[in-house]
Amino acid sequence: MRVDDVHASASQLDALILSDEIVGAETIYDEALRPIFHYTVRRGWLNDPCGLVYDSGTYHLGYQHNPYGTDWANMHWGHAVSTNLVHWEERPIWLYPDETGAMWSGSSVKDWNNSAGFGTNALLAFYTAAANRGSNILPRMANRSQFTQCMAYSLDGGMTWTKYENNPVLPNTFGRDERDPKVFWYEPGQKWVMYLWLDLSREMPERGTFGFFESKDLLHWTPTSTFVFPKTIEVPNIFELPLDGDPNNKKWILCAGAGKYFIGHFDGYGFAPESGPFTIRQGNSFAATQTFSGMPDDRRRILIVHGTARYPGMPFNNLINFPMELTLRTTGDGARIHANPVPELALLRETTNTWKRGKIVSGKNIMEGTEGDAFELDCTFRPGNAEKVVFNLRGVKAAYNCADETITCEGLTRPLATIAGKVRLQILVDRGVLEIFGNDGLLCMHIKVEPTAGNRPVKLFALGDGALLESLTMHKLGSAYPEK
Repeated sequence: MRVDDVHASASQLDALILSDEIVGAETIYDEALRPIFHYTVRRGWLNDPCGLVYDSGTYHLGYQHNPYGTDWANMHWGHAVSTNLVHWEERPIWLYPDETGAMWSGSSVKDWNNSAGFGTNALLAFYTAAANRGSNILPRMANRSQFTQCMAYSLDGGMTWTKYENNPVLPNTFGRDERDPKVFWYEPGQKWVMYLWLDLSREMPERGTFGFFESKDLLHWTPTSTFVFPKTIEVPNIFELPLDGDPNNKKWILCAGAGKYFIGHFDGYGFAPESGPFTIRQGNSFAATQTFSGMPDDRRRILIVHGTARYPGMPFNNLINFPMELTLRTTGDGARIHANPVPELALLRETTNTWKRGKIVSGKNIMEGTEGDAFELDCTFRPGNAEKVVFNLRGVKAAYNCADETITCEGLTRPLATIAGKVRLQILVDRGVLEIFGNDGLLCMHIKVEPTAGNRPVKLFALGDGALLESLTMHKLGSAYPEK
C-alpha cells in the first residue's frame, strides 16, 4: 500500500481487508455501463495492447494495466486469452513492476528455433522497464536508472512467466526514455529484429526517431539503422501485407503512434518508404496499436487497438476496440490499408433482422420500433439526390453527407466516396463506443460516446428524397465475457 500525501484515517484503515478474491466479484461483467462485446478488465485501468502472440490455438492479449485504480499509474502487463478473438477470459497479471521499473509496452514472439536457449517454441515477451528517476507515477521500488529493454519467458504456453535473470537485454542507448520494443523474425537474414522508439523528441520535436537492432539469440542486440517518423512517437510496429492478396507482391508496413503508417521496403537493416505517411485512425477512440505474432497464416494481420472511451463511476476504465483484420489494397489514390472487424464477429450474433430494398423517404424512419443495446448494422445504400442519410444509434447520429461524399459523427467529418454509386457501412455499437467501417474498411472510424445502458431506439432516415436502400441487416451481439 502506498500513501503519498496524507495519513490514512481510522475509518480508512478499518475498511482495509485482506483477500485473495476481488471484492464484489459477483457483479463483475454485469455493471450497468460495461461494454457487452468489447474487452474490458474486471477491475482497474487498461491502455496500450502489448505482447500479442498466438500459440497452439490461443490468442494472448497483453495490455498496460493498473490493477489498483481506474487512472493511469502502476503499469503492469494485464493478460487475457481467447481461442476465437471474440470471447475473452482474463488471466492473472502477466508482469509485475520490479526494481528495474514499471512494466511498459512491448511485444512477444514464439522462439521457434530455440534461439535464446529456453526451449523450442518458448514464448518470449520483450518489455520496457520504465525506471523511476524520481517520478511519482513510477514504482518507488524502481531504481533511478534509465529505461531499458527487458525480457521474460514462458515454458507453459504463456500461462506463467519468468523474467530473464540477466536483464536488460538492451541497455539504454541515448539516455532517453526509449521504449516499446517490437521484436520479429526476419526470414531472409535468419535473424531477429527489434524496432524501438528512441525518444529523441527533445532535441528534434518535429521528428520521431526510431531504431532497428538485430540479434541471433534474442539476448544480445546490435543497432543497424534509425528511421525518422515525422511528429510521431511510441508504440512501433512492422509487418508485411500482400498487395491485393498477391503473395508474390508483399509490402512492408511500418507503423507508429495512433495508427500512422508508411508503405515500403525492409531489407533486414533499415526501412525505405515508398509512400506515406497515412493513417488508419479516423475517429477519436483509437490510440496505441499492435498486431499478433505467431499467426498460423502469416498473411493474416489482426490489429488490436486501445480505445479511449471512459466509464465514470465504474470499477474499470477504457476498453480494447473490436479486433480488426488488415488488408492492403489498391485504390484510386494508391495502396492503402483497409481495416475490417474480424469475421469471427459472426460468433457473437444472437438474433437478426433484415429490411427490404426500397426508397429512404425524407424524414421517415425505416427502422420504426427498432431498439438495441449492443449490435451490428450492415447497410448498403445509394445516396442519390438526398441531402443526408442519417443513422440515429441509441441517440448518437452518424450522417452521410451526399453532396460532398463525407460522413459525420460526433463533430468529426471524414471522406467516403461512393463506389459505383453505392455506400456500404458496417457499424458496431456498444456502450461507450461506435465503430464505423466504410466501403469494406477504407474508412475506419472509432467514436467514443457517453456510455448508456439498456435498449434505446435505432433509426435510419434521409433528409431530402432520392436515397435508395439496397440492403440493411441488424444483428444483436452477445457477450465477450465468460458465462458465470
